[in-house]
Amino acid sequence: MNKVIVKDRGWRRIRMNIKDMGYIHVDVGIQDDAPPYNKDGKSVPLPKVAIWNEYGTEDAPARPFMRKTARDSLLDLRELVARCVDMVIRGNTTARGAMQRVGNFYKKAIIATIDSSPSWAVPNALRTIAKKGSAHPLIDTEHMKSHISFKMRGKK
Repeated sequence: MNKVIVKDRGWRRIRMNIKDMGYIHVDVGIQDDAPPYNKDGKSVPLPKVAIWNEYGTEDAPARPFMRKTARDSLLDLRELVARCVDMVIRGNTTARGAMQRVGNFYKKAIIATIDSSPSWAVPNALRTIAKKGSAHPLIDTEHMKSHISFKMRGKK
């Protein structure tokens, strides 16, 4: 009787890691558990502040830092994901390690968009500049910017 000898050489591990990448989600931005924004004796949930900045309010124009980041970093993000898949295939990282790289990349991209807001965002009103002491849109106390983070959920 003939025997079949299977030599895996890592294919199962590669296949499982690639499959796992599809089950891991990376949420980047202001998380629900971020500490509230406190100013002038008022406490406001930080995700609400981010939404007000992103879409504007009756009193303030939209400064869409999340949408701008998504638009501006799309090609770089695609290239990074392709590199991460290649790293997983080569066994240089796991699915979680690859998605961690994606989260870090996107977090840095959002922060860079906020930092560059004087070049693209609607300028602050003169009364806002006088009140906060800065003309930099999206940055008052740096509380929002310092709480840009990411969480991975899904496959452990």
